[in-house]
Amino acid sequence: MSALDEVRKIHPVIDVVVLAFKAVVTLELKRRDNDQKVLVLQVKMQDMMEIFVQLRVIAPHQTEPDRGFTVAESLSKLCSRIAEDIWSCANLCDSYSKKRFLVKLLKSPIYEGRLAGFIETFVERRTELHTVVGMFTAHKIHSTFSLLEDNQDVLKAINDSIQVIFERLRTQTPIEKQIWKMIESKGGLEKCIQDDSVLIELVKFDLYGKRNQGDLPEPAAHIVNDLKEELQVDIDDDLKKNMEVFKRKLDVQQQLLLQIEDTVVRQGDRVVSVIREGPHYRIHDLELRAIWKEMGWKLGVPVQEFVHTLHDYYVAQNTDSTVLDDHFRIPPSPGSTAEDQILALRTAFSAAKQRTAERWALKHINIKNIVPLMEVFDGDASGFVSVWEANQVASLRPKDWSFLQWLAYWAAGRHFTIWQYRQKIGAIILQMHKSLDDLLPTNRDIVNHYLLSLWTVDQVLFQIIPCIEPPDGILTEKIADYINTEESIMEQKLAALNYEIDGPDTLGLIISNSQIERNLLPLIYLLLKHHLKVIRAGTHSVFDHEEFSASEETVYQIFDAINARVDTLYCKTLSP
Repeated sequence: MSALDEVRKIHPVIDVVVLAFKAVVTLELKRRDNDQKVLVLQVKMQDMMEIFVQLRVIAPHQTEPDRGFTVAESLSKLCSRIAEDIWSCANLCDSYSKKRFLVKLLKSPIYEGRLAGFIETFVERRTELHTVVGMFTAHKIHSTFSLLEDNQDVLKAINDSIQVIFERLRTQTPIEKQIWKMIESKGGLEKCIQDDSVLIELVKFDLYGKRNQGDLPEPAAHIVNDLKEELQVDIDDDLKKNMEVFKRKLDVQQQLLLQIEDTVVRQGDRVVSVIREGPHYRIHDLELRAIWKEMGWKLGVPVQEFVHTLHDYYVAQNTDSTVLDDHFRIPPSPGSTAEDQILALRTAFSAAKQRTAERWALKHINIKNIVPLMEVFDGDASGFVSVWEANQVASLRPKDWSFLQWLAYWAAGRHFTIWQYRQKIGAIILQMHKSLDDLLPTNRDIVNHYLLSLWTVDQVLFQIIPCIEPPDGILTEKIADYINTEESIMEQKLAALNYEIDGPDTLGLIISNSQIERNLLPLIYLLLKHHLKVIRAGTHSVFDHEEFSASEETVYQIFDAINARVDTLYCKTLSP
């Protein structure tokens, strides 16, 4: 990626391709389950992109010997076509990755053909790129590279590799072989798709494996019906529909990449000094960095020691009233002017005033609230606070909050915030149920089906412990401002994605690198608030029977991420 970024700086014409490629790869990396067939395709895409690296030796103003075109003029149209190919390929991979196992398997001949088609496309684009780039590089590095059209050995090697890849795409796992054997014994794929009894057998085989199917419960009717519907969907129609969703999250991912690039540029010089100075310089927050340095901590510190040290540090600092005394006791520096001394006095007054103003926050950093602080800084439940974890928590701090105030929020304000969301979400669900009577009769079953999908939300709300000691005063005001700001940011992302979450990659665009539990309740609140608006429209508009299918999938994806997070933490507790 870094090599491509270097080339982009020299030749902006390839921006459209590189940004599309980086966005697609980043989204793919956010998936928890990466299909081997998709990974093979990603490799061929990367192989094509490597040709752009050759542009490093070419100046932007250099022209082709024959036609006199510059690099930008020669590559502009080709780059646009490649970017479109990448988007289309990524849309296919995105749609394919979201399919259930049986759909992937039963429609594998179609999908494998499409995937193989993109492999051929990327090989063709690689050839075209090599030809264009070769116009500029042939006289410089002819001994290393030659035009593919004139190199039959290279073409033969590429064709051979394509055949190997095609065979890999067709490679079946043992369970896939068993299912295909069952399909063949029942008369073939087309006959099986039309036979509900065979589909039931396939679903049971998928759910329970090779166990005696006579002793196993029948799958729910809707599971078989959903499978039949998915198998009957035309792949082109499906890809067109999926592109609407995929394009939205691709746009958001590209914007995030641009923001990250700006941040990297601003922090580039700082990284060099961090390596030279020591571990504490890896801490971004200046106040936390000072504590880290004073304690001599390395790249990780036991969480109990970390939190107790923070507590002791701020207690000592805010009970020390010698800021002004020290100023008057220590003589002025030699050569300091009257203006320098006045400035130093103002600084001392400001420090003393800040300590006094923040005493409200200090009262929340007490032994009773130590556990919440340990939980927030030890996000992976390892028992240690790493530099990365400390920076992550500190980076979430609003700009107008001090680090002490941020600690007060996590110590005493977080539970209050969670309880507030519990109340608001519960109220929305209640309004949804009350709205049923006002809906058009044809819409009630559709909304009822959606409401049944919220049982996981009900479970979470039921387990939230009431906040019997809510914060007061300044902390309450700051919490309200913080919640409003965070909701506004999250709602903008959700609106850009049309309030649809179709996988962990999309969820990652909304919550970034934060643990899902930190964003769960505000995310559910904003989604259900939007869903309530849609439900209320059902009093005068007839819903499509799939009106809430995306909403149900969104709720499912959120709790699938929760389950994955729970599994991760559970494995941590089992590891020695």
